[in-house]
Amino acid sequence: MTDEEREPFGTSENCRLASPRVEASPRLDVLLRSYVRSFVLAAAILVLFALSVVRTYSLGHNEKFYDNPIYRWRESLAIALSRMQNPPLQGYLADRSIRDYLARHGLALLAGEADVLPTPEQRRALVQDGARMNQLLQEAARVPIDPKLEPVTLTGNELGLADYFYWAFRIYGLNLNALVLFYYSILLVSVTLFFITFRRSPFCLLLLMFYLIGHFFAVNYANNPLIQTIHNSRFLLLSPCCRQCTSYC
Repeated sequence: MTDEEREPFGTSENCRLASPRVEASPRLDVLLRSYVRSFVLAAAILVLFALSVVRTYSLGHNEKFYDNPIYRWRESLAIALSRMQNPPLQGYLADRSIRDYLARHGLALLAGEADVLPTPEQRRALVQDGARMNQLLQEAARVPIDPKLEPVTLTGNELGLADYFYWAFRIYGLNLNALVLFYYSILLVSVTLFFITFRRSPFCLLLLMFYLIGHFFAVNYANNPLIQTIHNSRFLLLSPCCRQCTSYC
């Protein structure tokens, strides 16, 4: 009997040819499990993100400003509206015509800004009325500009808040909802970039989920009288937390 007759069919050359298929199967399983894990984590992150959005709208943050204090955003709002004029006012300056219009129509804080100063209760009622505030924004943006008046300078406030208002209104329109949409646009971009960068690290993605859980509870906390809305500059905790998560990864 020859060697070929003694050797069972498929035990030598055929087995060597088939071996790559046997080795490829475990690798395929690992790859499939990796894709499934990434999909599950992405779905969990998306759900946590959506919970914050839904909670924000259920609390009405898209329909009000905050009155603690009004000066923190009134001047920045006037600057943002001044940048939207034609020609726009450059730098962190506001057209006095716009600032005076806001002050005379319910946002006056100091003597001389309006004929009759509104009471704190009247200012609070105004800034928490979305329809009235949206109308005030639209009217202030259309007020005739007197170039003879000295512009208003920004004092005791964050420069970034004026930029935030400007880009929110420029992208999403002149309404309070634009401030919420812009906030969550920034958060969504940040979360997406974090996920793409650290998608192979379950630990980093777990940190991201913990952050979004904390953000959900922070949205509820933002409803207290000291903050009132997520677009309050005191609430903007997105950047520090994302940097902290990145430092651990």
